Amino acid sequence: VRALADDGPPETELPAASWTASAVIVPAPSSPPVPAETPAAETQPALESRYAPITGDDFELLARVVYAESNTESLEGQQAVAEVVLNRRAAENFPNTVHDVLYQPGQFATAPMLERVTPTQDNYTAVWLALYGEPVLPMDVVYFSRGAENGNIWGRIGAHVFCYQYVWG
Repeated sequence: VRALADDGPPETELPAASWTASAVIVPAPSSPPVPAETPAAETQPALESRYAPITGDDFELLARVVYAESNTESLEGQQAVAEVVLNRRAAENFPNTVHDVLYQPGQFATAPMLERVTPTQDNYTAVWLALYGEPVLPMDVVYFSRGAENGNIWGRIGAHVFCYQYVWG
């Protein structure tokens, strides 16, 4: 996993995500001990994301689609699936909410089953890494499938081929 490769895997599971109605608040994977005389705000680095903040409902929905689309893939492959959804949300020619990206007609075959799946800790971790970890994909990679969606192939991770945007014609 690129975001954790330098330090190896965390010794404990990532803490569970918590959120407010306006944005996801996810604790860092490991926090240094805070001396008693140091205010916690000074020692906690601010989490930065290349994406606009998402709601807690969107975080959950992303974890569900990661489960439905890539639960048998590596953590990197699961993160890439989450990044595709977030990349679409950021692109001008796709809907601007996670919900609308996932439920756009003809795009995610697993959308009808998302209410019935239960994400795993790895699925939540993949979403967290997509938001705050080192990116796996460039921002203009907005497609994945078992075969190439178009001729603009970025590459393959596990069983998925990831592709750049293209003009529909």
